[in-house]
Amino acid sequence: MLETKVKKLIDEKAKDLNSQENIAECVSCIIRRLNEFIDEDITLKDDEIKSYLDQLIGYFTTTLYLPLLPELKIMRARVFEEAYRASDVNELSYIPEAKKACVTLGRLNLAEEPIYYGCIYFNESWGGVNVALSEVNAKPMQTVNILRSEVTEDKELNVCFIGIYDLIFREAKPYFMTEDVFSYFKDVYGYQQEKYTENVFLAHQLCDAFFLDILRRREHGNLYRVTSRLAGMFLEGDEVDGVVYTSVKAEGSPVIALKTTAVDSKLCHKKAESFLVKKDYGYALYNALLTAGGEINSSESTIVWKKQTTNKL
Repeated sequence: MLETKVKKLIDEKAKDLNSQENIAECVSCIIRRLNEFIDEDITLKDDEIKSYLDQLIGYFTTTLYLPLLPELKIMRARVFEEAYRASDVNELSYIPEAKKACVTLGRLNLAEEPIYYGCIYFNESWGGVNVALSEVNAKPMQTVNILRSEVTEDKELNVCFIGIYDLIFREAKPYFMTEDVFSYFKDVYGYQQEKYTENVFLAHQLCDAFFLDILRRREHGNLYRVTSRLAGMFLEGDEVDGVVYTSVKAEGSPVIALKTTAVDSKLCHKKAESFLVKKDYGYALYNALLTAGGEINSSESTIVWKKQTTNKL
């Protein structure tokens, strides 16, 4: 059952958009230009990129927040060229404000705008580690430190799932999403289809497909000059903590980008691990040796390491 406020949001957008003709063609044209820019076939100024994305998100995206419950598991990886074990939790979490000059343009962040990237996992098996290694493009003989965290017991992370309606259209429920949550988004999708004209509904479908697509593309051309602006737009306001999307290399695996304030107030860091990457087989499958486990001293935000060479990935 949809809440009144959700229906009201869709009803108001329908009233505003349904009288406009050829709106799907306009959206298609914007997406085409952004794709041409990503592929370096045309040039666009930063304010043009922002304007195009503002139109797509502001008019043709229905953003609803999904609460991620306490004790949800998240891991974050950081890669090093030589053997190294971080002694400070902050080294493995996110780049602090004082060092923001080190932050380069990323998939969901602008330069000098720190953000926390992590992978959602559900048990202690190696599957989640494989995803984490793939997200940092780990190479053989590199060392990867991993920080394992959980949502604090009395907190919820409020996130938006970019491209969820395209997955509904394709009847492709993410394996990590419950049937109840997926059914809720299906109800939203159905209410939009009911209230919008065919042309307006098509415009919304195009937007969801585009956003889901570009967040799963491998880095090339001007891709990050487009995607880096999305988090700032989707994360406006205090009520939302982050965005969930799917891994580039590990098909269907959930990854997350969080505001740094959400990390500080809603995550509890549990432990750290250090891996030596032996082989990258491709398709987010690795041979890696667990060389050390780290205990977190939460009061001092430090990591105490203990050597371990018995487990491998």
